[in-house]
Amino acid sequence: MKNGKNLWDGSDIKAYFRSGASPLKKEHLCELSYSKIAADLRSAIDSQHLSPGEMLLPERELARRYSVSIGTVRRGIRTLVEEGRLRKRQGLGTFVLNRTETSGAIALLLPTLQLSYYARIAELVEKYGSSEPFIITNPDDVPVSRRISIAQKRRGFRNVIITHEISSEEYDRCRRHFPGMEFFFFDSGVSGLPVNSVCSDEIEGARLAVTHLLNQGRRRIVFLGNTRFANGRRRALGCRLALENAGEKFHLIDSDVHYSSAYAAMQNALARGLRPTGIFAVTDMAAMGGISALREAGVRVPEDCAVIGYSNLAEGKNFTPALSTIETDLDGMVRYTLSEIAFRTAHPETELSQVRFQPRLIVRASSSTIHQPFNKQESCHE
Repeated sequence: MKNGKNLWDGSDIKAYFRSGASPLKKEHLCELSYSKIAADLRSAIDSQHLSPGEMLLPERELARRYSVSIGTVRRGIRTLVEEGRLRKRQGLGTFVLNRTETSGAIALLLPTLQLSYYARIAELVEKYGSSEPFIITNPDDVPVSRRISIAQKRRGFRNVIITHEISSEEYDRCRRHFPGMEFFFFDSGVSGLPVNSVCSDEIEGARLAVTHLLNQGRRRIVFLGNTRFANGRRRALGCRLALENAGEKFHLIDSDVHYSSAYAAMQNALARGLRPTGIFAVTDMAAMGGISALREAGVRVPEDCAVIGYSNLAEGKNFTPALSTIETDLDGMVRYTLSEIAFRTAHPETELSQVRFQPRLIVRASSSTIHQPFNKQESCHE
């Protein structure tokens, strides 16, 4: 940008982003942030200098032309993907979406695409859907009804898959504002209200994890997470029930679902003298944060403390040690959701559907060693 003017407006944008175009002159290049790249792409798409269905240059070439790293280019492109303006197709490239398409009349509402769990859901919906879904990312501070309203201005749809819990008040607002729209909740729901939903049995998943730890002779077992959201409450409940059934007490190390929060929470617990021999974490990311804190404190995983996460993220499989986890049947859940949408479209008077899929325990290195307690009366008390 020079003297406040976009250097890539008009035909220059078309030349800059289209495959086969010649590079701009070197004096036009400057060090740009990913937000500037996103702004240029947005301008090119809105002005139709980049047409629907058109493929962008490879990321490496865009990085060369902008004189930035490939990571910076990817952040800029990801911004437009999350806005529903671009679509990355694995092995093919990045394409401009047609904003007037209905995408099979399905929108997918995700908290983010930056976590592999939600990215995998989006991938499966695209794989099994009759046509490409419209991806909507929703920051925590934006009401769902407003996010849907904004998205509908870009593309029409009548079915929305929601992947995070919302309040009954927000759900009622959505129903009032969009009377012809159907809402389907994926591994989520509305507190206190029956809705169309497909979920993993998280209580059973937690029971599987904790029972595995108990069967290894581990007794100082803690839940690393919190109960502020429905997923956390269900996983904590399953943990509590398994422990109480074995005559053990439930103990919680308060943390949110993210790596950094779990890392800090585990550090604080260890500083207070807590020495668990087993940890069931609310998510895989929380489990990995806990393991990092344990290892820094000289606690061996799994010899001294076994750790199990939840969701079977790719990051956990590649972690050291490889993370044991509870896997949800995302493939089956997505296929069921899409078939339910198709059925309810043809039969709109169908009663609400609420289905639960059974999870499974995947044992890896982080919980593979049998624990031999020195003290049969070992307790989780500090």
